[in-house]
Amino acid sequence: MRKQNKMKRGMAALLSGILAFGMSAGIVPGFQGGMQSVQAATGSEPSVTAYATKEQLMDSTFAPSSSSGTAANVGVLAFGKNRAKKTQEWYILGKDKYVDGDNTVIFTVQEGIIPLSISNKAQKFSTVTTDDRAYKASYGTYTKGTQPETVNSNHYGASELRAELRRIASDTACFSTAQQNLLNTTTITTTYALSRNDEYSYTNSDILYAPAFRPDVSKEVLRIGTYDQIRIAKKVYWQTTMPTWTRSTINYYNSRLYAVAASWYTSCDLTDQLNKACCAASNLNLTDVLFVSSAEAAASDTTVSGEIAQGTAMTLRLNGDGKDIGTVTCNADAGQINATKGSTTDAVALVVQGNDGTNDWYYSKQISGTDNVIVNASDIATEMGMTSDIDFTNCKIWLEVTEDSVAYAVEATPTTEVVKTNISSVEITGIDTPVSNTALDTSAVCATQGVSTTAPVVTWTPNDTTAGYNTSYTASVTLEAAANYEFTDSVIVTINGNNASVTKNENGTLTVIYTFPVTAKDKLTSITAPSPITVANGTAYKDMNLPTQVNIVTEGNTVDKANVTWDTAGSSYDASVLTEQVVTLNGTVTCPETIDANGVALTTNITITVSAAGIVGAPISSVESGTYTENQKVALESSTAGATIYYTTNGVEPSRERGTRYTGPITAAGMEGQSVTTTIKAIAVKNGMQDSEVMTFTYTIEIPKPIVKHTITATAGANGSISPSGAVEVTEGENQTFSITANAGYEIASLKVDGTAVAATTSYTFKNVTAAHTIEASFKQQTVQPVIEQPSITQQPQNAFVKIGERATFTVAATGTDLVYQWQMNMKDAKGFVDIEGANEPSYTTSTVDMDYDGFTYQCIIANRAGSVTSNVVTLTVGEDVTPPAVTKHIITATAGANGSISPSGAVEVTEGEDQTFSITANDGYEIASLKVDGAAVTIATSYTFKDVTAAHTIEATFIQKDATPVPTPTPPQYAIIDGANSSWTQNTDGSLAIRGDGEMAKFQSVKVDGVIVDAKNYTVTEGSTIITFKADYLQTLSVGTHTFEIVWTDGSASTNFTVKNNKADDNSSNNNNNNNNNNSSSDSTKNDQTQATQNSSTDTKKAAQSATNPKTEDTSNPALGIILLVASLAGAVGSLVGKKGGK
Repeated sequence: MRKQNKMKRGMAALLSGILAFGMSAGIVPGFQGGMQSVQAATGSEPSVTAYATKEQLMDSTFAPSSSSGTAANVGVLAFGKNRAKKTQEWYILGKDKYVDGDNTVIFTVQEGIIPLSISNKAQKFSTVTTDDRAYKASYGTYTKGTQPETVNSNHYGASELRAELRRIASDTACFSTAQQNLLNTTTITTTYALSRNDEYSYTNSDILYAPAFRPDVSKEVLRIGTYDQIRIAKKVYWQTTMPTWTRSTINYYNSRLYAVAASWYTSCDLTDQLNKACCAASNLNLTDVLFVSSAEAAASDTTVSGEIAQGTAMTLRLNGDGKDIGTVTCNADAGQINATKGSTTDAVALVVQGNDGTNDWYYSKQISGTDNVIVNASDIATEMGMTSDIDFTNCKIWLEVTEDSVAYAVEATPTTEVVKTNISSVEITGIDTPVSNTALDTSAVCATQGVSTTAPVVTWTPNDTTAGYNTSYTASVTLEAAANYEFTDSVIVTINGNNASVTKNENGTLTVIYTFPVTAKDKLTSITAPSPITVANGTAYKDMNLPTQVNIVTEGNTVDKANVTWDTAGSSYDASVLTEQVVTLNGTVTCPETIDANGVALTTNITITVSAAGIVGAPISSVESGTYTENQKVALESSTAGATIYYTTNGVEPSRERGTRYTGPITAAGMEGQSVTTTIKAIAVKNGMQDSEVMTFTYTIEIPKPIVKHTITATAGANGSISPSGAVEVTEGENQTFSITANAGYEIASLKVDGTAVAATTSYTFKNVTAAHTIEASFKQQTVQPVIEQPSITQQPQNAFVKIGERATFTVAATGTDLVYQWQMNMKDAKGFVDIEGANEPSYTTSTVDMDYDGFTYQCIIANRAGSVTSNVVTLTVGEDVTPPAVTKHIITATAGANGSISPSGAVEVTEGEDQTFSITANDGYEIASLKVDGAAVTIATSYTFKDVTAAHTIEATFIQKDATPVPTPTPPQYAIIDGANSSWTQNTDGSLAIRGDGEMAKFQSVKVDGVIVDAKNYTVTEGSTIITFKADYLQTLSVGTHTFEIVWTDGSASTNFTVKNNKADDNSSNNNNNNNNNNSSSDSTKNDQTQATQNSSTDTKKAAQSATNPKTEDTSNPALGIILLVASLAGAVGSLVGKKGGK
C-alpha cells in the first residue's frame, strides 16, 4: 500500500509540474478558470505547427493570403485515409466564412485523396467522351439561365471524378463514422462557357470536391471554398510534379479540362481517357474540437517520448468531458502532475507536450486503475535524457482516449497541492571493492528514482586515496531526495547489492555506511639471487661469509628483505680439489608474515667460485727439439723450487703414477745411416699445487753413412743419339733417365738394357739404381705411312617433325678414311649434349617419342685419326598433328675434269639457308689446275663451302700433272674505294653511311664488316659504280671505334675503314652527312650471308649511268655527297666502256 500511495503522489506531482511548464511555454492550451501563471525559467510553448487551438485553426494563423496564396504558417492535419488506404494528410487553410459554425477548410497533401501511385492508376475525369448525356438534377443546380438538356464530357457535376469523391467521403474504410460526422458539406459553384456569349454556372453540394483553376487570372494558384474565395499557391500546397484534375473547363471546348502540377499545367482532352491524381478540398466541423497536436499518445504500458520532427502532421483532439476519461492536475511550481483514470473502459493516456527552446517534444504514458498517478518533471527529464529541468508552465498537458479513430481529450487543471513520493529502498552502485595498491573510488552511482544525488561523493576511513595492503576500508555516502520525494524512516540502502548501515538525518538526507572486506596482503613477485662470490682454494663454507638475507620484490614494495637458509650439506663442493671450482649453492627463503607468497617458489641460489691452487712450472729442456747428426744429452728442470719431474719416452702421458722420475740427463741416441727419433714427454709436480702441463721434446738423430755410386754406360749406333751418353755416374738409390733420338728420316730400330732388348721408345729410366748397367740404341731408315683423309661432311642432317608415338631418323653423309660416327642428344636438362649409346652409324633413329621429346636437339661427331668434324645441330618437333614446314631446295651442279674428282658430284640438292661443302681431290701425280664457282675463278683449295644457300650454283674443278706448266689463270682486277673511305658515323643520329667502290654492280657479291658478311637487309646497293649505303638501325648495333669494310665482287674486292663515334651532348648541331647520328650500342655480329655466292650478269652501262645520276643512299641530308657520287658513277661507267679495271 505504501508503494501505491507513493506512485499516486508521484504522478500527481509530475502532472502538476508538466501542466505548469506547458502553460508558461505556450505548448499546452492556456487554462481557464483561475490557474496560476508562472513565468517559465526555460523552454517555450510548442510551435503552432505542432500544437494549435481551435481558434488558431480558424483565424489567420494558417489562412493563405488572397493575393499570393501563401500563409505565415503551414499546418498539416492527419485525418482519415485516401483511396490507397493510407493516412491522409491535409493542409489547414482557415475558416470558410460561407459555412455555418466553427469550421476550417482543409486541402489534401502530396499525392492527394486519389494518388497516382495506387493500383488502378488513379482516376479518369470522365468515362464518357460524348457530349449528349441527358441532364440530371444530381449533376448540379444552375443559377443562370435555363438548365441544359445535355451535358458535355468535361461537366464536373456529371463526372466520374465527382462520383468517386462522393464514394470516398461515405466509405468507412476512408473515414470512420465519427470522422464522417466531422465533415461539413460545402456548396461550390462551377462556371463554364461554350461560346463567348454562352456562360453557365451551376452548384454542387459535396463533402469532398476538386479545386478550381483560372489560368487567365493566375497560373500559380488553385481556388477552393464555397465561392473559390480561398486561393492556395501550387508551389506550396501541391508540391509534386504529378498533375491533378481540376473542375475547371477550357472555355469553348466541350471535352477539354485543366490538370495542374506544382510548376506547370496542361489542357487535357478527355477523349484520351487520361488518368490523373486527384487532390481534394473539404471542410471540418470544429464545434467539439479543443485543439490539434502532433504528440503521440501511448498505446500500451510502455512510456513513449521523443522529439517531434518539423512538419509532423497534427491530429484532432475533441472535447472529452462527456467521456469520463478522468482528471489531471498540475502544480507547475512543484513540477508535479497528478492523474486519475475515470470510469471509461478505453485506454487512457497522459500526454505532455513542450518545446525546449529549439525542438518540440512529447511524453506520454498510459493511466490505468483508479489510483492517483504522479509524474514529476524530473521523471520526464530523466526519461528523455534532458540536462535541464522541465518547466510545466509552458507545457500542454491532457488525458485522452480514442474512439472510432477520433481522439477525445481532457485538459489539465492547475493546483497548488504537492504529493510527496516515499522512497523505501535505494540502490547504490559504482563503488569498487578496495583492491590493494589501487585508487579508491571517489564517487558512486545512484539511479533510484526520486534520489537527486545521482553521483554521491564517497568518503573513506582510513582516509586514503589508494588502498593499502591488509587493510579494512569503510565507505560513507550522503543521499538527498529530489523534490516531491522523501525517504521513509525504514529505508533500505544497498551498496553493490550489500545491505548498508543507514542513518536518516534531521534535514531528511541519508548517511549510508558500508565496511568492505580487508584488502589482500602485499604479494611477492620475485626473489633476487645474491651476487656471485669468489673465495680462495680450500675455503670451508663456514668461512665464506654467505648472506643470511636476500632481496625480494613485492607488488606494493612494502618489504624488500627475506631470510635465507643455505643447503651446504647437498653441495658438490670438495675443498681438496686444487683446480678452480664453480659451485651453485641452493637456499630456502622464508616469506615474511605480511607478504603473500603468491605462488612464487621460495628458493634461490648463489654462485661460488673457488679459485684454483698454483700451477707447478712446466719442465724446461736444455736441448731444443730438432734434428741432429750426433747423439744428444737432454737435461730437464722446473722453475718451481722443490718440484719433481716425471718423464716417458714411449709416447705415454707422464704423471705421478706413470713415467720415470727424473734424476739426470736423458740420452737421445741414433744409428749410422738411419733416422732415429726420440720423444720425451715430461711433467713437473709438487704437493699442494696443480701439476704442470705436459711438455713434449722431440729429437731426430741422423748419423750419415758413406756415399756409394754406380756407372751406367750409354751407347748409340749410326743415324741417331742417346743422352746422356758414355759412362754416366749415378748415386745409389737414385733414378736416371736416358733420351733416344733418331736422325731425320730414321727411326729407332732397337733398344737393349744390360744386353736385353726392351721396347724401342724415345726414353728409358733406371729406377733405384743399386748396380752398374748398360743401355744401347740402334736406328733404321723410316718407312712411308699411308695418307689418312680427314673427315668432311657432304650432307648435313635435317630437322625432323613427327607425331606422338612415331620415330624420327637423322642422317649425315661424310667423306674420309676409317670414319667413326657418334650421335649426341641435348634433352634440355642443362647437361648439354651427351653421347647416345650405340648410335655409331651415319643414320640414327630415335625410340618411339612423346611430348617430352619436343625440342630435343641432335648432332653427330665424325672422327678418324686425322681429326674430327661436328654436324649442324638439328631439332626434333613432336606434336599430335605435326606438318613439317615447306622446304625450299636449290641445286648445286658439281663437275670435275680428268685426273681428279669432286665430292659430292653431279646435281646436289641443298635446303635453303644451309651450307654445302665440296671436297676436290687430284689423282696421284696430279694437282688442282683451276676452281670455278658460278663460272668465275676462285682461289684453288681442296674444299669449298657454299654458306647460307639461297640460289642455284655451279662448281667446276680441273686438274694438271704435277710439275707441268699450269694453265694461266686470269689476274683478278684490282678494285678501290673511290668515295667514303675512312669515313665516320655518330651514334644516336638517324643518318646512314655510304661507301662507294669502282667495281661493276653487276658483279657485286657481298659486303663484309670486320671480316663478317653483312645481311643484305642491313644495307642497300645502287649503281654508280657500286654504292653501299648502311642503314642506321644496323649502325646502331656496332660498337664505338674503327671497323673494317670490304666490298666483294665476283672477281675481286676493295676495302677501307670507317669509325663509329660516341654522340656527345655538345654535338647536337647539325652534321647531317654520312658521318653522323647513332646511339651507343655494343657490337653485334650479323648473321653470315652466303660467303662466296656469285651473280653472273653483264654490266648495263646505261643503267649504271642513270643510277649514278640519282644514287639511292637513303640519306638526303648531304647534296654534296650526291653530286660527288654522281660524278664518280659517270667516271666508272666511262671506265667500264674502255675496259678499265676488269671491264670486258
